[in-house]
Amino acid sequence: ARSDWTDDLSQYRMIGLLALGHDGGENLSEDQIQALIAANAAGTRLVFMADVDSCGSTVMADAIARVGSSMGYTGEAPDPTYVAQSAGDDLSPNHQLTAGLSEVRFRAPCWVDAGGGSPISLASNGNAIVGTQLLDHGGEVIVMGDFGVIDDSGNFAREDLDNKLFGENLVKVDPAL
Repeated sequence: ARSDWTDDLSQYRMIGLLALGHDGGENLSEDQIQALIAANAAGTRLVFMADVDSCGSTVMADAIARVGSSMGYTGEAPDPTYVAQSAGDDLSPNHQLTAGLSEVRFRAPCWVDAGGGSPISLASNGNAIVGTQLLDHGGEVIVMGDFGVIDDSGNFAREDLDNKLFGENLVKVDPAL
């Protein structure tokens, strides 16, 4: 929660920013942005996560841009009942986040605009669901179109899917892979 924000975020391997602005909240403060940038430069992965209701969040777009990323969301999402399966060629073979994955399912994801980054998970229709970008200061930003991919309400616990491994990979932050 923003009310529990600490000045030194570098102790975290990953910071997940979940549906910023979904509740009509305000943009992050300059101090918060600078704390995110400092942590990111020290090796903390910043993960922006949206859902179908926050695809067009200006608060999310502002935070992504202010940390130095050119990625974002297209503002579009499929029908709320749409299930996107990323498998095979839809998963980048060259990123630590997708290492060991065979199939990951996303429910009604926001489409990601990978901008100056790279898409690492696609829907079968070719739209990006997850993108990654290494920033000038060396930190990595991930933009995800569905935070439900790593919750325990469905696909996360299924043994025939790799959603749990995907969640574990988010926090590994292993630059060697």
